[in-house]
Amino acid sequence: MTLSLPPLASRVLALAILFLVIGGVYVLVAGPLISEYQLERDTVDQLSGALERYRAVGQQLPSREATLKSLQGTDPAREGFLQGGNDNLIAGNIQTRIKSVAEAAHGELKSTQILPAVDEGKLHRIAIRAQMTVTLEAAQKVFYGIESGTPYLFIDNLAMNARTGLRARGEQEQNPLIDMQFDVFGYTRSGAAK
Repeated sequence: MTLSLPPLASRVLALAILFLVIGGVYVLVAGPLISEYQLERDTVDQLSGALERYRAVGQQLPSREATLKSLQGTDPAREGFLQGGNDNLIAGNIQTRIKSVAEAAHGELKSTQILPAVDEGKLHRIAIRAQMTVTLEAAQKVFYGIESGTPYLFIDNLAMNARTGLRARGEQEQNPLIDMQFDVFGYTRSGAAK
């Protein structure tokens, strides 16, 4: 038994089967190929961007190597440590710095005394005791001058006594002189100077 369809129905059925075959081919073959193509295209774009970044970094290589060579020749951590042949020479350098700072602040350095050096772990502490007379404003300049330079120096054991005096009219002095005593110390690496 053969089923015969009217011509319009058979054409519609033929077109439906054709679209079904084309849709099946697209879903099973063309769809995955297009997806794979898009994925590969995204990968190519990412790799192209990475290649451009690597080229830019590669162009910086000579300047970075020059910077590295210059840094290898210096030891930045060493700049903060005291340098010298022995403890006495280093202590003399500290005394010179204290004297120049006191003179720049218009203070009167009365005396300096070298204190015994002390090992503190891997560091070797060298200290000076200083006595001077300054105004309060000059004291601030002295402290700043000592602690702000390199090699690094630190102030400890500070004692300050103000000289208060009365002027002829009985008014308190605006900027009295201060007698102060303090220790200034810095560090060398242990065994560097003894």
